[in-house]
Amino acid sequence: MVFSPDFEIPENPPQQLAYSMKRVYKISSPEDLKNQVKELKLNGNYEIVLMFLNSPSKDWIEFLGNATLVKDGNFYYYTFNPNSLK
Repeated sequence: MVFSPDFEIPENPPQQLAYSMKRVYKISSPEDLKNQVKELKLNGNYEIVLMFLNSPSKDWIEFLGNATLVKDGNFYYYTFNPNSLK
């Protein structure tokens, strides 16, 4: 699952899927992320990717804690297990 506070990619926009290759859900805050993950009711083994277009703000950095960071140019990708949201 890919989430971003910076933008959204809806279900069927092939031109925008070229970079992420996945739908991107728009979120506004760490609490919003928690709520959306609960609403999606996903089962199984998966990770959450939080994608930022630039360096994330301090409140996001504190929320992400030990998430794995991959930086690609101005893109920041934080990967973590959804169980850490509980």
